[in-house]
Amino acid sequence: MTTTPVLFLFLVSLVFSCEARTPSSDEYLEMKKYLQFINRPGVKTITMEPSFIQNNVKKDPTYIAMKLGFSNGGCPLGTVPLRKFQMEDLLRAGSVSNFTKKLQKIDQDDKLSQQDVHAYAAERLMGGPFYGTAVTLSVWNPQPNPQTGGIFSLAQLWVTSLPYTPVNTIEVGWQVSPTLYGNYATHLFIFWTNNGYQTGCYNLRCPGFVQVSSVIVPEMILPVSVPGGPIVEIILTVVRDANTGNWWLIFNEASVGQVEVGYWPGSLYTYLAQSASTIDWGGEVDTMPGGTFPPMGSGNFPTAAPGYVAYARNIQFVDINGLFFDAPIELTKLETRPSCYQLRDGYNPGNLGRYFGFGGPGGNVCNALVTESTRAFSI
Repeated sequence: MTTTPVLFLFLVSLVFSCEARTPSSDEYLEMKKYLQFINRPGVKTITMEPSFIQNNVKKDPTYIAMKLGFSNGGCPLGTVPLRKFQMEDLLRAGSVSNFTKKLQKIDQDDKLSQQDVHAYAAERLMGGPFYGTAVTLSVWNPQPNPQTGGIFSLAQLWVTSLPYTPVNTIEVGWQVSPTLYGNYATHLFIFWTNNGYQTGCYNLRCPGFVQVSSVIVPEMILPVSVPGGPIVEIILTVVRDANTGNWWLIFNEASVGQVEVGYWPGSLYTYLAQSASTIDWGGEVDTMPGGTFPPMGSGNFPTAAPGYVAYARNIQFVDINGLFFDAPIELTKLETRPSCYQLRDGYNPGNLGRYFGFGGPGGNVCNALVTESTRAFSI
């Protein structure tokens, strides 16, 4: 982990292809109505900021906008960038309801064809109450193959109500999912549910998360690390505002300081309305039964050489007073298919803090040798 990290972000125009499919007239009408709703023009100015952010925090929206690829310094003050969805996006998902769900694999009859299979290499802090977390994630571009059953590969943090159910979650990280995005790029993503994944929402695809930043936006494409070369990192913080009960997502990069991306209103939740009881960090993949498990992280086990391993570092939790503490050395390990995905712990009181490497190559051997021991984060 001695490679110097770099960070630069950009947005691109997304042009999707999709399989030929003819929805029923009722389905098509529902899709048209949903597109009109989700692509509606902005009607108000955003002025809210979290109460815990100090006024002297360094910010440079023009600098960020240049890295994002915006012209003229980004969106006008008080407005936010919003993805314009197309009919192809809904057709690829199969229906409006599937468009927002975390389970995305659809069969030719527009139904979730079978129960998909998740695998994890993650670490868990339980007990609570917790009021937030922060983590630095290296960014990679593992490639799930839909033709062999692969659905997604990601790295993220989870803020959850576990063991209390139905589970409430706040999820943030990076993700590769051709099924969801129509490409093989690595995307910044968010997800939330308040009822054990029966419903919920990816990114800005339905009401829930309130976007505030004019330059950092969920679903944007991220640059990725080069094996043995520059390592791209993103620093993510989720913290509850004690004055409002809202959970804020904060993006941080050393040269620009903190960027408040937006927030999940506390009113979305039952258990998370007050605090979280469990926090997780790490990697997750998803595939269909009998399919090939995608690579996770860099695609290498964490025993590989520095510069070739995906990692989470400076892992912290937030207490009731809003103070950040390093995660303890002893965390619960979730290695549900260790023949394919593994963890490797570490602690460095300097630059890395509490950290671990994670990931692996995936493959068919996951099905043959290891039975998944838990479905820790989704149902």
